[in-house]
Amino acid sequence: MKFSYYSATSRILLLLLALGPFFSMSFYLFVFGNILAKCLGVVLFFLFLVFLYKCLCMHVTIDESGVHYKSLFKNKTILWKDMHDVLIVVRQRRNSPDYYNYQEWIEHGNAVGGNFVLFRSDNSFPENPMFMFSLPVSYSYISLQCRKQVQKVIELYRVVPNKEQ
Repeated sequence: MKFSYYSATSRILLLLLALGPFFSMSFYLFVFGNILAKCLGVVLFFLFLVFLYKCLCMHVTIDESGVHYKSLFKNKTILWKDMHDVLIVVRQRRNSPDYYNYQEWIEHGNAVGGNFVLFRSDNSFPENPMFMFSLPVSYSYISLQCRKQVQKVIELYRVVPNKEQ
Protein backbone atom coordinates (compact mmCIF):
# COMPACT_ATOMS: atom_id res chain seq x y z
CA MET A 1 0.00 0.00 0.00
CA LYS A 2 1.32 3.44 -0.94
CA PHE A 3 1.47 6.25 1.65
CA SER A 4 2.46 9.87 1.52
CA TYR A 5 5.40 10.47 3.86
CA TYR A 6 3.37 12.77 6.12
CA SER A 7 -0.16 12.06 7.32
CA ALA A 8 -3.08 14.00 5.84
CA THR A 9 -3.41 16.12 8.97
CA SER A 10 0.27 17.06 8.89
CA ARG A 11 0.10 17.92 5.20
CA ILE A 12 -2.98 20.12 5.71
CA LEU A 13 -1.28 21.95 8.58
CA LEU A 14 1.86 22.34 6.50
CA LEU A 15 -0.16 23.74 3.60
CA LEU A 16 -2.05 26.19 5.80
CA LEU A 17 0.70 27.27 8.18
CA ALA A 18 3.76 27.17 5.96
CA LEU A 19 2.93 27.09 2.29
CA GLY A 20 0.27 29.79 2.28
CA PRO A 21 2.34 32.41 4.10
CA PHE A 22 5.56 31.55 2.24
CA PHE A 23 3.90 31.78 -1.15
CA SER A 24 1.85 34.89 -0.41
CA MET A 25 4.76 36.76 1.20
CA SER A 26 7.15 35.82 -1.58
CA PHE A 27 4.63 37.01 -4.18
CA TYR A 28 3.98 40.26 -2.30
CA LEU A 29 7.68 41.01 -1.78
CA PHE A 30 8.58 40.17 -5.36
CA VAL A 31 5.86 42.36 -6.83
CA PHE A 32 5.91 45.37 -4.46
CA GLY A 33 9.33 45.32 -2.82
CA ASN A 34 12.67 46.91 -3.53
CA ILE A 35 15.65 44.82 -4.66
CA LEU A 36 16.39 43.49 -1.15
CA ALA A 37 12.74 42.57 -0.61
CA LYS A 38 12.68 40.83 -4.02
CA CYS A 39 15.69 38.73 -2.99
CA LEU A 40 13.90 37.79 0.22
CA GLY A 41 10.83 36.95 -1.88
CA VAL A 42 12.92 34.55 -3.98
CA VAL A 43 14.20 32.83 -0.81
CA LEU A 44 10.66 32.50 0.55
CA PHE A 45 9.49 31.10 -2.79
CA PHE A 46 12.31 28.53 -2.64
CA LEU A 47 11.12 27.52 0.86
CA PHE A 48 7.60 27.25 -0.53
CA LEU A 49 8.87 24.82 -3.18
CA VAL A 50 10.72 22.74 -0.56
CA PHE A 51 7.60 22.39 1.59
CA LEU A 52 5.47 21.63 -1.45
CA TYR A 53 7.94 18.91 -2.48
CA LYS A 54 7.79 17.40 1.02
CA CYS A 55 3.98 17.38 0.92
CA LEU A 56 3.46 15.98 -2.55
CA CYS A 57 6.51 14.08 -3.79
CA MET A 58 7.66 11.80 -0.96
CA HIS A 59 5.95 8.39 -0.81
CA VAL A 60 6.53 5.11 1.02
CA THR A 61 5.08 1.83 -0.19
CA ILE A 62 4.75 -1.13 2.15
CA ASP A 63 4.03 -4.47 0.50
CA GLU A 64 4.79 -8.16 0.82
CA SER A 65 8.39 -7.70 -0.37
CA GLY A 66 9.36 -4.83 1.95
CA VAL A 67 9.36 -1.07 2.39
CA HIS A 68 10.04 1.21 -0.59
CA TYR A 69 10.73 4.96 -0.46
CA LYS A 70 10.33 7.04 -3.62
CA SER A 71 10.70 10.75 -4.24
CA LEU A 72 11.77 12.81 -7.23
CA PHE A 73 15.44 12.49 -6.30
CA LYS A 74 15.80 9.26 -4.32
CA ASN A 75 14.67 5.63 -4.28
CA LYS A 76 15.37 3.21 -1.44
CA THR A 77 14.13 -0.30 -0.67
CA ILE A 78 14.51 -2.43 2.43
CA LEU A 79 13.26 -5.97 1.95
CA TRP A 80 11.56 -7.71 4.87
CA LYS A 81 14.28 -10.38 4.87
CA ASP A 82 16.94 -7.63 5.26
CA MET A 83 15.01 -5.71 7.92
CA HIS A 84 16.87 -5.48 11.23
CA ASP A 85 13.93 -4.07 13.16
CA VAL A 86 11.05 -1.61 13.16
CA LEU A 87 11.04 1.20 15.71
CA ILE A 88 8.57 3.84 16.86
CA VAL A 89 10.19 7.27 17.13
CA VAL A 90 8.67 9.46 19.80
CA ARG A 91 9.72 13.06 19.43
CA GLN A 92 9.40 15.34 22.44
CA ARG A 93 9.92 19.06 22.10
CA ARG A 94 13.58 20.13 22.23
CA ASN A 95 14.73 16.62 23.10
CA SER A 96 16.41 13.90 21.15
CA PRO A 97 13.92 11.35 19.89
CA ASP A 98 13.21 8.21 21.88
CA TYR A 99 13.21 4.91 20.03
CA TYR A 100 10.93 2.03 21.03
CA ASN A 101 10.53 -1.43 19.57
CA TYR A 102 7.42 -1.35 17.38
CA GLN A 103 5.98 -4.66 18.59
CA GLU A 104 6.48 -3.84 22.28
CA TRP A 105 4.98 -0.36 21.75
CA ILE A 106 1.82 -1.85 20.21
CA GLU A 107 1.57 -4.67 22.79
CA HIS A 108 1.59 -2.08 25.60
CA GLY A 109 -1.44 -0.43 24.00
CA ASN A 110 0.31 2.78 22.99
CA ALA A 111 -1.02 4.81 20.07
CA VAL A 112 1.04 5.27 16.92
CA GLY A 113 -0.58 8.44 15.56
CA GLY A 114 1.70 11.46 15.27
CA ASN A 115 4.87 9.44 15.85
CA PHE A 116 7.22 8.21 13.17
CA VAL A 117 8.07 4.62 12.33
CA LEU A 118 11.68 3.76 11.45
CA PHE A 119 12.47 0.70 9.33
CA ARG A 120 16.14 -0.20 9.85
CA SER A 121 18.39 -2.53 7.87
CA ASP A 122 21.15 -2.46 10.51
CA ASN A 123 21.70 -1.49 14.14
CA SER A 124 22.64 2.18 13.55
CA PHE A 125 20.49 5.16 14.46
CA PRO A 126 20.07 8.35 12.41
CA GLU A 127 22.82 10.84 13.23
CA ASN A 128 20.58 13.89 13.04
CA PRO A 129 17.87 13.97 15.74
CA MET A 130 15.63 15.88 13.31
CA PHE A 131 16.03 13.19 10.60
CA MET A 132 12.29 12.85 10.03
CA PHE A 133 12.20 16.40 8.66
CA SER A 134 15.64 16.75 7.10
CA LEU A 135 16.66 13.23 6.02
CA PRO A 136 13.69 10.80 5.96
CA VAL A 137 15.73 8.07 4.24
CA SER A 138 19.37 7.00 4.45
CA TYR A 139 21.55 4.03 3.55
CA SER A 140 20.28 2.06 6.58
CA TYR A 141 16.74 3.27 7.23
CA ILE A 142 13.43 4.50 5.87
CA SER A 143 11.14 6.56 8.08
CA LEU A 144 7.47 7.41 7.74
CA GLN A 145 4.90 9.27 9.82
CA CYS A 146 2.84 6.53 11.42
CA ARG A 147 -0.95 6.35 11.35
CA LYS A 148 -3.58 3.62 11.75
CA GLN A 149 -3.46 2.56 8.08
CA VAL A 150 0.34 2.18 8.25
CA GLN A 151 -0.01 0.15 11.45
CA LYS A 152 -2.47 -2.24 9.76
CA VAL A 153 -0.20 -2.76 6.74
CA ILE A 154 2.89 -3.33 8.91
CA GLU A 155 1.02 -5.95 10.93
CA LEU A 156 -0.17 -7.59 7.71
CA TYR A 157 3.26 -7.96 6.06
CA ARG A 158 5.85 -7.81 8.83
CA VAL A 159 7.52 -11.05 9.79
CA VAL A 160 9.43 -10.96 13.07
CA PRO A 161 13.05 -11.75 12.20
CA ASN A 162 14.69 -14.82 13.70
CA LYS A 163 17.28 -13.52 16.20
CA GLU A 164 18.94 -16.95 16.61
CA GLN A 165 20.79 -16.76 13.29
